[in-house]
Amino acid sequence: MKGETVQIPDENMKKYLEDVAELKSEVYVIEGGNSRELIRTMRTILLKFEDQEYQGKDNTTYDYLCEQFKVDENENEEDE
Repeated sequence: MKGETVQIPDENMKKYLEDVAELKSEVYVIEGGNSRELIRTMRTILLKFEDQEYQGKDNTTYDYLCEQFKVDENENEEDE
């Protein structure tokens, strides 16, 4: 650590990048009986911010979350 920045020596950079790539490729699974309520809550939260303007990474992140939580789909379709 150098201040609040992590310093990675050149000889460790390849391994670090491999580890980051592996972490990014992991699939996250939400388990438990309450996941349906979590999804509904996330949809509600995302819809509250629908009229905001986003740029760059924020825009990409918002679009990704809306896609993953199927914000544009009707909740009744989910139950079918």
